[in-house]
Amino acid sequence: MLLFFPMVWFAAIASTALGEAATPRVIRDWLVIGPLDQRGRRAFNPSAVLAHHLLDRAVAPPIAGDTLTGELGRPQAWQTIEAGANGQLDGAFAAAFTTVEWPAAEVVLAELTGAATLWVNGIPQIGDVYGDGCGGLPIALREGANQLFVTGIRGGFRLALAPPPAELLFNPFDATVGDLVAGAPASVHVGLVVINATDRLLPRLELDFGSDRAEDPIELGTASDPAGLGPRALLKIPLELFPRVEHPLFAAPGRVEVAVRLRAGALAASTTITLEIKDPLALRRASYWSAVDGSVQQYAIVPPSDGSADAVVLALHGAGVDCAGHAAAYSSKPDFWIVAPNNRRRFGFDWQDWGRRDAYDVLDHFSSSHSIDPRQRYLTGHSMGGHGTWHLAANDPATFAAIAPSAGWASFDSYGGRPAGPLAALWQTADGASRTLTLIDNLTQVPTFVLHGSADDNVPASEAQALLEALRNSGAMPASHIEEGAGHWWDGGAAPGADCVDWPALFDHFRASRRPERIDHLTFTGNDPSTQAQCDWVRVVELLRYGEPFRIDARFDPAAAQVTVVSRNVSRLELRAPDDAAEVSWTIDGEELPAPTLPEWAMSGDPAQDAAELKQRSKRREFLLGTSGWEPWDPWAALRAHESWTFMRKESGFAASQGGGPFKRAFDNEFVLIHGTEGDAAEDEELRERARFDAAHWWYRGNGHARCLTDLRWLQLCATARDGELETNVILYGNRDSNAAWAALVPEEAPFDARRGELRIGERRFTGDALCAAVVLPNPRLGLLGLIADSGARGTRLGYALTPFISGVGYPDWTLFSTDVLTKGDDGVLAAGWFDALWRPQPDR
Repeated sequence: MLLFFPMVWFAAIASTALGEAATPRVIRDWLVIGPLDQRGRRAFNPSAVLAHHLLDRAVAPPIAGDTLTGELGRPQAWQTIEAGANGQLDGAFAAAFTTVEWPAAEVVLAELTGAATLWVNGIPQIGDVYGDGCGGLPIALREGANQLFVTGIRGGFRLALAPPPAELLFNPFDATVGDLVAGAPASVHVGLVVINATDRLLPRLELDFGSDRAEDPIELGTASDPAGLGPRALLKIPLELFPRVEHPLFAAPGRVEVAVRLRAGALAASTTITLEIKDPLALRRASYWSAVDGSVQQYAIVPPSDGSADAVVLALHGAGVDCAGHAAAYSSKPDFWIVAPNNRRRFGFDWQDWGRRDAYDVLDHFSSSHSIDPRQRYLTGHSMGGHGTWHLAANDPATFAAIAPSAGWASFDSYGGRPAGPLAALWQTADGASRTLTLIDNLTQVPTFVLHGSADDNVPASEAQALLEALRNSGAMPASHIEEGAGHWWDGGAAPGADCVDWPALFDHFRASRRPERIDHLTFTGNDPSTQAQCDWVRVVELLRYGEPFRIDARFDPAAAQVTVVSRNVSRLELRAPDDAAEVSWTIDGEELPAPTLPEWAMSGDPAQDAAELKQRSKRREFLLGTSGWEPWDPWAALRAHESWTFMRKESGFAASQGGGPFKRAFDNEFVLIHGTEGDAAEDEELRERARFDAAHWWYRGNGHARCLTDLRWLQLCATARDGELETNVILYGNRDSNAAWAALVPEEAPFDARRGELRIGERRFTGDALCAAVVLPNPRLGLLGLIADSGARGTRLGYALTPFISGVGYPDWTLFSTDVLTKGDDGVLAAGWFDALWRPQPDR
C-alpha cells in the first residue's frame, strides 16, 4: 500500500459544476493535413507529424502549402480551413495546426473533443477522443502567440479554451459513484476528479466530508495527501463514505447529498455528491477499490427477481455502452444475479489487459459479499463484450461453467486487423492472450452457446462461424443460434429484455451447465502466463522460454492416487492434488518423483503468529505464494533443472514470486509515476510533462488514479516509509543521470541501463541523444519497475510514440528504439525481446 494513500481515506461522492466560468473561446481557423500514415494496433505507428513538427520544439510551424509524405507514400499539403460556427471541423485529417494569440500568460481549460491529443507549445494534453464529455483540462498559454497541434483525430474535432473559474477545481463530469441499498446501506466507494489549474505544485491536499453530528446521514471522514498535485495536473481521488445505518433516510429508496471540501494550502474547493438509495430488487451500481492503481471502479447489478440466487452471470458490455446501460438490457431472473463490469470505461480496453482484470475484480468483489456457488459462474457479453467472453474463457477455461458470446469477434487479427511489419510476430506474441484461435483447446473444455445476427454489419456473422468451426474441429459441441436477418443489435418478443443478449436459450444453456466438483483431466494452453497462469489444480510459474506458448496436460487417477503431468515449455509448476489427498504419487514428463516432504517449519497453531511468520518468510522469498493463501506446503512446487524435475521448498527468485513482464504488466500494484529532476532544465521539463501526460491518459482511458512524484519526493517518502508501505510498482522516467531514484531501484549490474547519450541491454550498447526504451525489471522493494528510459530530452519526446494503454498493442520485456520508428516503423527498433526467469536477456533462437 502506498504510504500516502491509506485505504481508509477513500470515500464516496457525487459532484457539482465547476462554477462560474468565462465564455469559452472556440477555435475556428486551422491548417489541416490529410492522412499520412497507416493507423492500427501496433507497437509503433509511424507519424510524419510527430517526426517533422513535434519531436523538436524548435522546428518552425507549418504554413499553408507545406507538404509532408508519410508511410502511405502520398504527399499531403497543409491547407487552411474554417470550422463551423460551433467550432466543429469534420474530415479525414492526420493533424491540425493553429496559432492562438492570448493576452497574458496563464493556465486555461482546453476542451478538445473528437481527438486524442492537444499539443500546446510542444506540451501534450489528453483530448476527449470518444466525446465522453469530460470537461476542460488545464494547459499553459503564453502571452502572445501559442502554437497548437491536434493529433489523433477521430473523424472530426472541436476545441474551446476558457480561463478556469478557480485555481483548484472539482471536475463534475467524471464522478464514479456507487449506489446504496435501502434497508442495508454499506460503505460506498467514489472517485472524484480534482484539477490543479495553476502552473505550480500544490504540496498537500486535505479533504473532509460528511458530518460528526448524529442526525446527519453520513459519518465524518477526512483525508490528506502529503504528495500534493503537480502543475496542470489532475487526479481522480478515491474516497470511501460510511453511512449511519440507523438513519431513517436509508430505510426506503431515495437519495442523500454529501458535501465534500478540499483544501490545498490557501486554495479551497467544494462540491456536493448525490448518493442514490435503491430498492433491493432494482438495478443498481456498485463500486470497489482497485488494487491495480488505487482507483474506484464501478459495475452494475441486476438482482434475481426473488432477491436471492446461488448463480452469477458476468455480462460484458459493447463499445460505447456503460455497465448500467448494458445491464438494463437484461430482465431479472429468479435464479441468477446478473453482474455487468465496466471495462473501466465505455470503450476501455476491449476486455483485454486492465479490462480483463476489471472483469475478474468485479467477480471477486461481488462474490465476497454474496453466497455464490463457484460451480455456477457464467460469462456472456455483446459485441466488444462478446469478444471479451471469448477472450476470458480462451485464456481461463476453469473459472466459468459455461459461456455465451453474442455478436462477438475472435481477435484483432480477424476483426479490424493489425498492420503488418518486420516485427509483427514479436508484438503479437507480447499480446498473445488476444490470439483466441491459438487457444481453442482451452475453449473446447467450456460449454459454449453462440448468438449472432446473420445480417450483422458491424461484427460479421463469419466471426461466429469461424469460431464454431474451430470448436467443432477440436471435438467440442457448441450450441448456437444465428438469428436470420438480424443486425448487430436486435430485439423481438422472445425475451423480456433485448433478445440479442437476453435470449431464453442462452440462459437455459447456463442452467444446464455446472462445473464438476473435481477435475480429473485438464489441458491448459497459454501464450502469456502473466495473463493466466492457473487452471484448476495446476499453476505455471516459470517458462523455459518466454515469448513462446506453453501447454499442460494433467490427469488424476483417483483409484491409483496418481497425478500425471505432461508439459511443454514449462520450467516451474505449482501442483495440488485435485481431491487434496495426502498420499499421491507424481509423474511429470515421464519422470516419477518421490513424494515431497513438509518443510522443517510448521504452523504454530496461533493464527496471528503464523500469519506474521509466513509474511516474513514470503518477504525473504522462502516460499512461493500458494493459490489459496499463505500455505507453504500446499500446493507443491515442482522445478525442472537440467531436463529433470524435482519437488522443492517454496523458495524462489523474483520471477517466480512476483512474476515478470511483459512491459505493460508494470502498470499494476498501485503503480506510481516517478519523473527525474536531476537533469538539465530541458530534460527535467520533458520528464515532468511526460509523466503528467501519462497520468492523464491513464485517467481518461482507464478511469484511473495515477500518481506523479518527483524522484526526490519519492526518495524522501522511502526514507520514512514503514514496513509494508511503498511496496508498489514504480514507473521511472529518465535515466541514471536525470532521475535520482534510478540508482536506488536499478542496480549497475541490471540487464538494462540508460544514461545520457546511451542505452544498454545486456552487453549491447546504443548511443545517441534521441533514443528511448520501454523495459520491465524487478523492483527491489517489491513488485515491478517499468522504465520509460531515454538518452536525453529528445529521447523523452520520442517516447510519445509508445502506446501502452491501447488494447491489442503488445510490448515484450524490453524494447529499445530510435527516431526511425516515426518514419520506418519497426525498422526503427534497435533491439527487443524477453528476459529469462533469471532476468537475463533471452538469446534469439
